[in-house]
Amino acid sequence: MNVYSSRFLYIAMIWLSIIGFFIFLPTFTFAQSTQEKITSFHTEIQVLESGDILVTEKIQYDFGINERRGIYREIPLSKVSGATKKINIALLSVTDESGNLLEYLLENNFANQFDVRIGNPDVYLTGEYTYVINYRVQNAIGSFKDFSEIYWNSTGDAWEVPIENASSRIVLPMIVDESDLQIASYCGESGSTMGCSGSTQVSYVDNTTIVDFSADQPHRLNSYQGMTVAVGFPKGLVAEPHWLVAFLLHAWKYIFYPLPLVVVYFWFRKRIKFWREKRTFYNNNPIVTQYDADGIEPMETDVIMHGFISSKGLPAQIIYLAIQGYIIIEKIDNEFAFHGTEKTYDHLSESNKKLLDGLIGKKEKDLKNSFYVITSEVKNLVQDMLVSEQYLFPSKITGGSSRLFSVFISFFLAVNPGVFVWLLLGPHVGFAFSTSCVLVGIIKGIWGPNWAHLTEIGLQQEYLLRGLKTYIGMAEIDRIHFHNDPEKEMETFEKLLPYAMVFGLEKKWAEKFNNILMNPSWYRGDTGALHAVMLANSMNTFANQTGQTLTSQPPSSSSGSSFSSGSGGGGSSGGGGGGGGGGSW
Repeated sequence: MNVYSSRFLYIAMIWLSIIGFFIFLPTFTFAQSTQEKITSFHTEIQVLESGDILVTEKIQYDFGINERRGIYREIPLSKVSGATKKINIALLSVTDESGNLLEYLLENNFANQFDVRIGNPDVYLTGEYTYVINYRVQNAIGSFKDFSEIYWNSTGDAWEVPIENASSRIVLPMIVDESDLQIASYCGESGSTMGCSGSTQVSYVDNTTIVDFSADQPHRLNSYQGMTVAVGFPKGLVAEPHWLVAFLLHAWKYIFYPLPLVVVYFWFRKRIKFWREKRTFYNNNPIVTQYDADGIEPMETDVIMHGFISSKGLPAQIIYLAIQGYIIIEKIDNEFAFHGTEKTYDHLSESNKKLLDGLIGKKEKDLKNSFYVITSEVKNLVQDMLVSEQYLFPSKITGGSSRLFSVFISFFLAVNPGVFVWLLLGPHVGFAFSTSCVLVGIIKGIWGPNWAHLTEIGLQQEYLLRGLKTYIGMAEIDRIHFHNDPEKEMETFEKLLPYAMVFGLEKKWAEKFNNILMNPSWYRGDTGALHAVMLANSMNTFANQTGQTLTSQPPSSSSGSSFSSGSGGGGSSGGGGGGGGGGSW
């Protein structure tokens, strides 16, 4: 590159720099002038002998060239470290720096926050304005074993704009030697333990002790940073609640902790009484092996044993009716069909007649999303019969799905309304409410809604059915005296197979008869004769498949506390009382 080219390039770079300076300077100047900020934020906290504090916030707010109506101030009403309950704020006045009253509006959108909106909605402002906010605070003094403390978030750490100069003053109501004071300050984002720059000075005026923070050196805070100050002083300087009052205020919230157990007891007291009576009955009457159901059918057995009709109760009843010769079950291409027989069923119970009327001549696909209506009617008829025979107390029979629904509802209540209870009444009441909902739901989910469903007669019948369950689960083939009669073996197997399904023991029951081949007249679908285990497996498939089909419904359409001392050095920015933030509007 020759000397002329170098000189040309050098001159071009100078001109580009000059042009760029004049292009970007207005942009930089505009950005600086439009950025809002707080040029000065001074907080004075006067501790009263009554234990309240008077707070004066002097805020010099610069709107720049932006047109705004005024500012808003938000202060959380949280509990101060060492206090017995949350702070309470009473607004005294809002003025300008000359003492002229300013228009404001208190907005109580949340019970846990103090909100004030300052300014005239019809008047727009630009430039710098000064706002002086005066308010009185109750419950702002923390009480510890050896000292009392004012621990206050003097600016708050939720301001949307930076604070160029933050300072604070705490005034105690009498002379306190500096050696008896604990003094600390914290600046930065919420949780910061960094101390504030600038000095801390203690002075005495008119029988008061004054502690100034950052009085001689500005301390800049960025957006969402704040200043927190704390002064610990000897006990007795300000009034404290009587020890009994303090104890009650501290302990009252814990009385809600046993509430979930009380709720559970009263909710399930009848069931608890039933469980005690049932336990006493079985302690005095050991289970005795039974060899039949004493005239109780499988679906009725399901209700007596479990308190509801389970997913296998209805299929077991259908197999029971098929074995009795009233219906034939056929499996065609992995689908079940139901055929009638010559045997009439006019003499059967209303529940069995309705069940057979709904099934005969139908295939599984014909029953999907429609048979659930008949299923519900059959369940109600079974309940009515058991109530009329005095086996049950009058109550609604439900399925296992309702138990899951109970758990879902309980967790929904614990989370949804529970959040509002926590916010409105505090975490202790919220804990009690949410825990009560969860415990009730879990217990209902485990033991079912009809845990205490049996009368004394029903309990006697359950006792006999438990004996039958013991026989089905424990009996060995050599204890069943068939005298080498295969027909009698098959008759015994078929007789108790539906009950074994209700008990969940169909495979175990079938294993005891697996040495013989069976060709039942009431079931078609598998080639040739079947071993007992194969037949039980087929019936288990039938139960699982039809159990869902017979209860399926069409999809519904829808429209649309632990606290620490701040003055002792264990605090942080935002860790005291008050604080919050604000911005312009």
